[in-house]
Formats: sequence, structure tokens, C-alpha cells
Amino acid sequence: MENNKFSFDADSHQYLIGDVPVDSVTQLMQKFGIIDTRWYDIQSRIRGSYVHTATQYFDENDLDIESLDDVVLPYVNAYVQFRRDLPSLEYIAIEKGLCDVNNKFAGTFDRLGKIGERIMLIDIKSGTMPKWVNIQLAGYKKLIIANNIECPIEFYCLLLKNNGSYKFERVANVGENGMIEGEKTFNAILQLNKYKKE
Repeated sequence: MENNKFSFDADSHQYLIGDVPVDSVTQLMQKFGIIDTRWYDIQSRIRGSYVHTATQYFDENDLDIESLDDVVLPYVNAYVQFRRDLPSLEYIAIEKGLCDVNNKFAGTFDRLGKIGERIMLIDIKSGTMPKWVNIQLAGYKKLIIANNIECPIEFYCLLLKNNGSYKFERVANVGENGMIEGEKTFNAILQLNKYKKE
């Protein structure tokens, strides 16, 4: 019997289905040249990881804000202000890791939430708002559908800035060009990845 148990090894940052390593959404995008890692330095990666963890702790009411590094604090302040400015936003899932057994990939989306009946997927950034975020969100949407979770119809990028401000930008809705192109591109990545492995 096939072992489809999903797990994540934090030390190696590796997703596994059973004992088989699988690529994440961002690893697939890097592999096929959508994300150019030459422009990412270790410092910005570490900062991004700390910001994501701190915002998660904030949403789980488990953040000691006084423990935050001065570099991370402005980004977290921006996130706190975002939550104050949008009190009607309720989260369905926070930093949720998922896998697609059939397509052999995995990933962790930042926030799945809703305002009334509007279900939205939000990706949090602390550097820049990249042009490929629609492709990334399309990958996470595919994971959500594969796991029978409430499917988002609106897709957003939340950019946290180092001056304590933020930008909350709608990327696209389902059926709009931004998401159609994102889904086409991500599906093409999956097909190419499958072809390379055959």
C-alpha cells in the first residue's frame, strides 16, 4: 500500500509524501526560472522567516512583542495595523502546509480568510511585491482544491514595509486574467517537472 502521509522536515526545509521528497510551490518556481534567487540574500530570507513567524504568533495570540528584534518590529507593527484596519477579516487557516499527492508537490500558504462570504487567499511579503505572486497563489489554490478546503475566489498580496506601513493589493479574482495566467503558468510548470522526472 502506498504511503501518502505528508510531512515537513524543518531542518532541511523539505516536504515529504511518505518518505519521498517533493518540491514546494516556490521550489518549482525557482527550478523553472520564475523566481530568480540571485537577488535574495541570506539576511532578507532570515528576516522574512522571522516576520512570518511573528505574524503567525500574533494571529494565534502568542506573540511577545517585546521580544522582537528591532529589524523585525516595523514589519510586525505594519501587520498589526493591517489587522486593526480590517477587523471583519476572519481567518480559516494560518500558515497551512498541504500536499497534492497526484501532482507530487506541496507548500504552505500564509492566510486563507473570509469577509462575509468572500473567501480570500493572502500571501504576505516583507521585501517587494513580485510580479510572479499570481503564479505562487495559483499553486496554493491548486493545493487547497486538492485538499477539499474552501476555495478562495479573491487573491491578495500583503506587503509589509520597514517603516511600519503596509500595502494590501488585490492580485486578481477567480476567472480574471491575472489568475488565469497564473494558473496556466503553474500548470505548465507541473507538466514540465513531470516530464523531467519521467
